[in-house]
Amino acid sequence: MGICLDVSHNRTIYRAVESGRTEGLIHPIDVNILRQWSLWNDTMLLDHGDLVHLNDGDGEHNDKEGKVFRESLTLGEGDISELEQIVGKLNLRKIPFVLEINEEPPYVPRKNTLASIEYLSRIKS
Repeated sequence: MGICLDVSHNRTIYRAVESGRTEGLIHPIDVNILRQWSLWNDTMLLDHGDLVHLNDGDGEHNDKEGKVFRESLTLGEGDISELEQIVGKLNLRKIPFVLEINEEPPYVPRKNTLASIEYLSRIKS
């Protein structure tokens, strides 16, 4: 049994740590540990049996300011700068991923998922 890494969720946690706005979101003990890591490190630690929810994201979560991050964005439309490298590493290491892309409304032709598949087809492994 492995783990499932959600790229967008981990991205949001690391952005909160970078900004110093972790109150009510991340336990203080974890903040010091997360300062030493990154989304790239999380990806590098994946192994056979693990799975990735592949998506993009942007924005910041901050309860005090009413900010809410956007998750499960079409690949390439968020602010995960290392997304292409992450996909390349997943492909190279044969770590499976599933696209977790928001569609509005659900259960219609999935233009965002199609755009994400097109993004993936441009990445050279």
